[in-house]
Amino acid sequence: MIADAGIDKSKMDGDLYLVTGKPKFTRILVKNTSRFARNVSADMLIKTLTQNGVHIDFIDTGLSTERAADIIVVQMLQVLDENDSRDKSRKVLFGIEEGIKRGNIHTHGNLYGYKYYPKPENRLEIIEEEAEVIRLIFDLYVNHNMGVHRIRQHLIEHGVFARSGKPFSERGLRVMIQNETYSGRAVRKKFTNGLIFNKHATRETGQAIIFETDKIPAIISIETFEKAQAVLESRVQHSTQKGIHKGKTLFAGKIICGCCGSTYYASSSDYIKSAGGRVRSYACSKKRTMHKDKDGNRVMLCNNRNVSETVLNEFVYGISYVSSIYEKASFGSLALYSLSVALLSRINKQDVKAINELKQQLELVQEKKKKLLGLYLENSFSKEQLDAYLEPLDAEQIELGAKINSLSKSNDEIYADIKEIEESVSYLNTLKDKAEREIESGQFTATKEEIVADIEYITVREDGKLAVRYKAFEEIERLMDKHRHFIPIEKQIEFGIARRVS
Repeated sequence: MIADAGIDKSKMDGDLYLVTGKPKFTRILVKNTSRFARNVSADMLIKTLTQNGVHIDFIDTGLSTERAADIIVVQMLQVLDENDSRDKSRKVLFGIEEGIKRGNIHTHGNLYGYKYYPKPENRLEIIEEEAEVIRLIFDLYVNHNMGVHRIRQHLIEHGVFARSGKPFSERGLRVMIQNETYSGRAVRKKFTNGLIFNKHATRETGQAIIFETDKIPAIISIETFEKAQAVLESRVQHSTQKGIHKGKTLFAGKIICGCCGSTYYASSSDYIKSAGGRVRSYACSKKRTMHKDKDGNRVMLCNNRNVSETVLNEFVYGISYVSSIYEKASFGSLALYSLSVALLSRINKQDVKAINELKQQLELVQEKKKKLLGLYLENSFSKEQLDAYLEPLDAEQIELGAKINSLSKSNDEIYADIKEIEESVSYLNTLKDKAEREIESGQFTATKEEIVADIEYITVREDGKLAVRYKAFEEIERLMDKHRHFIPIEKQIEFGIARRVS
């Protein structure tokens, strides 16, 4: 079974074993159909278990998948259960919305700064001594440009501690700064930890409902809270990169390390004699993060070269920018023209034999996935291993589906694709002609802001050379990728190299 599933036994990590015997169990007892196979394909699961001689008995109804007639009834009941579950979800949502209208709050007695009075009062009362600390934290963060690390040190130095008597943690301070409650508002549906069988660490839903209520007295103003959120968004540690500030330079977030893929940030200003003063330089964020190896020695996670703003300016502005546009437009128009010719050759030449061969390959991939699921259900490996084995098969399935779709297109669909490509070629020729005129005249019309806005990112390679990727040419890549099945592999490699402008 392992060989049939396409698993290389020589690369197994020791947790996967060949299963040749009978399953460890032959029956599964389930209280009712609503408790079975939540959030997964119940139909596939039942079929796979049945093929492996494992049957499911539903206690409340007396149904069993051992009997073919019962399976149909079980499937009908599961549809009813799903509708019932949706109805309950709607009712829960209705309850939340009604609670919001009445100003009900959901909180606990451990919220720093408040004392909680549970139902029937269901309200918070300010603890003034702790509220003073909350106001101090927001003041230091908003008005004194202190991050959570410095705020923590400030509180320790002044003998201010949490209720436990211990210093506030940096994470705790960050959570406090993000807590709408301190501005006198309640929040619902802000966090989730996933559905059944798909649990994950608590994360924000992006669909929070924030509302005002008289059951929460405000410790700080809404204006102060909103200012704190603006500061938070501007700080890199908000996305787990502690202590590094992006700054507000034109190149902020635009420079990528070619070694580790991390973002470059403004590092320092160095005096450069040829520039006649101090020039800002950028460094890889991981280069500024110290790490210890197994022997306890401090090492850098990345050691790629820094790049100065002078070099960046010379690389992207003026003649450099216009030349890059000319080269990209020239190559792109030629590549897309070749693609339109390739598509035109497909008219009246739908390859039924090739399509059928691809469909057979797709069926084999689907069969391998099915066998992997069977092995997983037999406890042969963990969910993490199953996901690892399924990943390349999923990618292959998607690619085969895309190939089948491309080869199955009608003449009208192909003509529509060709028209789309011709419109892009016309646009690229316009860009190329404009760039050619500016190169000849030496007069460049694009401003710094316009050029930087057109840059998707700049890559700093290991040899120190730069490569830029422009947003204006994303359409070329989209079309080349969409019709990649008609492009010879050597041409795909050539296009991949030509995408980089240096």
